[in-house]
Amino acid sequence: MGDDSKNINLQGIDINMLVQCFREDIIPLFEKAVMGDFTEYRNEHIPMCYEVMSCSNIQCPVFGSEPQRCWQVVGTYCGGDPQGSFVEKYHSCKQCEVFKQSTPTIIEEVGENLNNMLFLLNKHRQEINNNYEYIKMLNEEIKSNQEQLIQSEKMASLGILTAGIAHEINNPLSFVHNNVITIQKYTNETLNLQKIYDRHETSSVLKLEVDAYKRQIDYDYIVGRKDKLFEATKNGITRIMKIVQNLKEFSRLDSAEVAEIEINGALDTTVDMIHFEYKNRIEIHKNYGDIPTVLCVGAQINQVLMNLLINACQAIEGSGIITIGTHADNGVVNIEISDTGKGIPKEIQNKIFDPFFTTKPVGVGTGLGLSICYKIVKEHKGSIELESTPGIGTTFRIKIPVEFGKDFEGGADK
Repeated sequence: MGDDSKNINLQGIDINMLVQCFREDIIPLFEKAVMGDFTEYRNEHIPMCYEVMSCSNIQCPVFGSEPQRCWQVVGTYCGGDPQGSFVEKYHSCKQCEVFKQSTPTIIEEVGENLNNMLFLLNKHRQEINNNYEYIKMLNEEIKSNQEQLIQSEKMASLGILTAGIAHEINNPLSFVHNNVITIQKYTNETLNLQKIYDRHETSSVLKLEVDAYKRQIDYDYIVGRKDKLFEATKNGITRIMKIVQNLKEFSRLDSAEVAEIEINGALDTTVDMIHFEYKNRIEIHKNYGDIPTVLCVGAQINQVLMNLLINACQAIEGSGIITIGTHADNGVVNIEISDTGKGIPKEIQNKIFDPFFTTKPVGVGTGLGLSICYKIVKEHKGSIELESTPGIGTTFRIKIPVEFGKDFEGGADK
């Protein structure tokens, strides 16, 4: 039988009452635990441990508190030294006078053992839930990073594509542009020859024939229109050349290398690139300051500017105004992009930078644009803020340190 002190002494105990207590108090708790309801056994015999042990250590987490199971509390000062977790100290706590007073009969002892089991189960369940939430958060972060990586790859591919297109278009375009100028020169020289002819007497037969042909081709109209046609053609070619130049600038910005870029120039290039978004309906007002070049990842900052400007255009239904401003102070370049669009409701403004959150209709956008902007700016140790009033418009304020990755007051780590 072993040590007699480990035998259960049932002398003096009403067996019927014991069975009834088990049936009414203990078994229902087991049944609830199976269903996930960790209701503890109510024990009215638990004393205030600091009174039982004559403890006056105010650093103890249970000192001065209501009666509680001190053996389940981490860091109690039993014996003068801080104790560990429940599992680490339980066996010694069972020999403690506090535990003995808490379990005067076998019913309370079984009840407390059940409570201890439920305590551990609940603790493990909380750990599992915490791990689940952490894994869920990691999965969301991985998903977000994957989407942002795809977006970055698309931007990189677009940079390569635009560089190639710009190169392929630029050569024949330069040829056409030069030829138009040459043709205009030759045409003017030919017409000058006709003017010389008109100033001199010729045979009546030749003059009649020339005059008839002039009337047939509407010579005076051609002479009056030809300069306008050449100018319109040259303007069109100049416009195409500007688009090509913007493509080349955009492709150079789309590099993962850290380099100095001119923010004002990058804004101009981006505005030209998204001309289709605001053409004939939105006015672009520029209030550029005298700002230094910024050492940054040009591809990423360019993506921020493009995302914010496209969002501003799409926020304006019909006609409106987009105002772009820049200024510098204390080693920081400030960029403001304001629109007179519909604005963002206050209740969702704190979610606007969350991955996959979007106010656009299904199928329009991924909900990653502003999230990517936020991440890029933070990686540059900068800051991005939103101010919006529904029905009036929205302003985004971006701060980028002039020196790459340098902290500043109000930046990413503040």
